Amino acid sequence: MLIRFMVENFSSFSEQAEFTMVAGHQRIHPEHLTEIPKNDFKLLRTATIYGANASGKSNLVKAMLYAKNLIVNGTVALQRISVNPFLLDAQLKNAPSTFQFSYCQKGMCYTYGFKVDSEKVIEEWLMKLVNQKETPLFERTTDSEGNTKVDIAPALTSDLEDENFLKLLARGTRSNQLFLTETVQRNFKPFIDPWTWFAKRLTIILPDTTAKGLEFKFKDSKQIAPAFMDLLRTFDTGILGIDTTEVPIETLSGIPTHDKRTIESIVQGKHSEVLVRTPDGTHYALSRKENGEVVALKLCTRHQMRGSEELVSFDFSEESDGTRRIFDLLPALTGLLSEDKVIIIDEIDRSLHPHVAFAFFDLFLREGANCHSQLIATTHAENLLTFKLLRKDEIWFIDKNKDGESKLYSLEEFKPRYDKDILAGYMKGRFGGIPSIVKVPNPLTDDCGKNADY
Repeated sequence: MLIRFMVENFSSFSEQAEFTMVAGHQRIHPEHLTEIPKNDFKLLRTATIYGANASGKSNLVKAMLYAKNLIVNGTVALQRISVNPFLLDAQLKNAPSTFQFSYCQKGMCYTYGFKVDSEKVIEEWLMKLVNQKETPLFERTTDSEGNTKVDIAPALTSDLEDENFLKLLARGTRSNQLFLTETVQRNFKPFIDPWTWFAKRLTIILPDTTAKGLEFKFKDSKQIAPAFMDLLRTFDTGILGIDTTEVPIETLSGIPTHDKRTIESIVQGKHSEVLVRTPDGTHYALSRKENGEVVALKLCTRHQMRGSEELVSFDFSEESDGTRRIFDLLPALTGLLSEDKVIIIDEIDRSLHPHVAFAFFDLFLREGANCHSQLIATTHAENLLTFKLLRKDEIWFIDKNKDGESKLYSLEEFKPRYDKDILAGYMKGRFGGIPSIVKVPNPLTDDCGKNADY
């Protein structure tokens, strides 16, 4: 579970911004809280982040995604680090950017962070967190000449073999590579769990993220989780069934023949699977059958025919944008309800009716009480702004000032009473986070529209 995230000098965040999932002092919705062993605080299971367009909501999500990718994927030797500092300040555009996560993984809590510029990892640290006291596991620095120094906790070097191995890792870590990433790539087991949280537990969904590989999962209708179909019915999609259709690879439109041959060569064995997208936007999942033939699987949905018990099959591409968005989000929801996940969704309400966004949160909060999962989302959905659904400490705002700096703050900093309409207060601008619409004179002449072509 995520405890807090801090970012400084990245994109529109110039000063340090802190987003925390540590519960405040409210008494409502105690079922929204999860107790953390070995620590004297409770964590929230959900949070929403509001703000005007271009206020910085997506930049907060991108900061988390940037840090996750650097941790999980690492860097290439001699490659510059493509960091994105705050550019509207002459002193900051060449200054380092800082990222820090506090989180829990397999009963242990950690604080991990790093400071980077385009050339090197300047600082890096991993701490064990017990009762809000941090004990260093390692602290790394890189000097101006690119030499890396790592101070490692004595408990990790009590074995001479481990001590020598860590010294070798420290000496061999490139200046542009995170030490945590390097140790995991070299299979140093004590650091695998802290790293795994980023690779397996933290999932970030952007507005254009699509769920990949559903065709493989739904190839056998018996493998479709009943929970998935129940959720589709919950969100009133009208879909009564899901299956796949096999399409010969030769019939895929918009893909040149030589590209099809290349794709066929990639699909080597019968267990090899490849995802492709044709120029018309249709997704296919390619696999090789027992007889060696390469086929493309296309997702289909089934709906009830009026006046008959027969179900009609539709190409998935014929479904509405909202239905396709629900398909993209449902794997995340099923993960939240079945695993210990931290799902962060940018623009959860994109293409969705506000009632669906509300139902998404309501369903997770009701059915996921026994899971150590968290749902965090940026949104414009006004109907979520109610104490019937959320606590004050679960509602966040981002505002951008005249200098282009994003500021992050919680509704808990204000004192709205629980019998007050927080939506009305938000729309009146009491909490910030709404666009400032400026009236400007009409720049067109009085003849505007006389020569229109419609």
